[in-house]
Amino acid sequence: MNRFESVPRSPYAEKSPDERLIREVCEIRTVDVSPSDQIGYTLLNRHLIGEECPVVAVGGFLSDLTTVERAWEGIHLAELHRPILMLDMPGHGLSSPHGFRQTYDLCVRRRVDSQARPMTEAVQKTLQPEDQIDYFGISHGALLSLKMTEQDPEDRVGNVFSIDLPAVKKRWTLGMQLGYVVIDSLIGRKRYFEEIKHNPCSRDFEAFEREFSELGVEKADSFIKSNPGLFLCNLVASVGARPVAIETLRRIMEEKSASVKVMTAERSSVSDYRAIGAFIGSLSPEHRQRCRQTVVEDEDHNIGRCQLMPRSVAYAKEAYDS
Repeated sequence: MNRFESVPRSPYAEKSPDERLIREVCEIRTVDVSPSDQIGYTLLNRHLIGEECPVVAVGGFLSDLTTVERAWEGIHLAELHRPILMLDMPGHGLSSPHGFRQTYDLCVRRRVDSQARPMTEAVQKTLQPEDQIDYFGISHGALLSLKMTEQDPEDRVGNVFSIDLPAVKKRWTLGMQLGYVVIDSLIGRKRYFEEIKHNPCSRDFEAFEREFSELGVEKADSFIKSNPGLFLCNLVASVGARPVAIETLRRIMEEKSASVKVMTAERSSVSDYRAIGAFIGSLSPEHRQRCRQTVVEDEDHNIGRCQLMPRSVAYAKEAYDS
C-alpha cells in the first residue's frame, strides 16, 4: 500500500489564480449531442490544445461545473499543464436531465451505457477526433470514464485515472442513495464545507472561493432537484448493483489499448480494493501491466474532496507520465 503523507500545496494558496485560468474555469458552455440532449463543459488550458494530450475530467455524482468545489477541482487539475476538458454528467449542471432510457438503465438494468454515451459524443465533438486523450474520473465519474473509454470508436484513450471506482462487486445501494439526500441537504452542505475548512488545504480553497464568488456564476439546480423522478426510482429500485466496473475493465483490457490506474480509499464505502486487486490478479501478465491499483490507507470515500484532490493530482502526474 502507498500512503501520501503530505498534501502538495497549490500555487493558488499564496496568490489568486491567474486571470486566464479563472476565466476559463467559469466559461461553462454546452454542446448538443442530439436534438434533445446537451452536455455542459468547460475547457481549461485551451491554449495547449494541439501541443499536449488533453485530459477529460468527469466529476463525482453530485458535482457540477457551476459549483465552487468542482471549479476548484479544475484549478488543481490545471496543474497537470495540459488541456483539461471538464464535463457534467447528464442531469448535472447545465447538461440535459436524464431521459426515460437513462432512468430505466440506471434504476432497473443497473447499467451506465446510455448515461455515458452522450458524454462520449461530447468528447468527440469538443476535441479533435484523432487526438489521443486521457481520462480522470472520481467515484461515479470514474465508472463513466471507463465506460466512455470502452465506447470510444477510435481507441485513442491512453490512460484512465480512476479515483475510488464504484461498482466493482455486487452490493446493496439503498444506504448510498439515502446518503445522497443527506449530502444534498443544507445540513450536508454545511458539513461538507466544515470538513474542507479543517484540513491542510483549507487556505487554498477559501482563497479560491472568494475569487469564484466575485465572478457571479449562476449555480444550477442539484442533481436531485433536476432529476427527482430518476432519483426516486433509483431509491425504490435500489437492489443489488452489478459489478459494472469490473465487466468494463475486462472489456477494455481485451478490446482496447488504454492503461488504467486506480486509486482506492482503504475504508471506502463505495469501492473495494480487495475486489479490484483480485480482478487484477486474474489478468494475464500482459494485461496486468496496463491495470494497476494504489490504495490510500486510512481514507474513506471523501476522495474528490479537499483532503485527497491535491494528492490525486500529484499521483495523476506520475500515472500519466509513466
